[in-house]
Amino acid sequence: MIGTIKVVQVNSINKGDFYHILFVPSEQNQNFAGYKKSLSNQPCLLVTESSGMAKNGSMINFKDVDGKLRFEVNTKTLESSGLKMSQELTRFGEEIN
Repeated sequence: MIGTIKVVQVNSINKGDFYHILFVPSEQNQNFAGYKKSLSNQPCLLVTESSGMAKNGSMINFKDVDGKLRFEVNTKTLESSGLKMSQELTRFGEEIN
């Protein structure tokens, strides 16, 4: 079954809003803690693109390493939200606990 993917840009997140995946661009880092808190009781994949964000609770954080796109995976945050990532995908990223 193929579902519909809907991409929306949001300026704020309220308790009760539901997202499967939330990408927080670097320009919105100052709002990350609030987004994370608003989505804390649901299985939402939080994805960022700034240094140190995996340690701050992002589940997947993209980063540039010598001109190549790499990613970090915060397995602790993933598991606490009820989400799981395959071992195959995890081994390609840098695991952050």
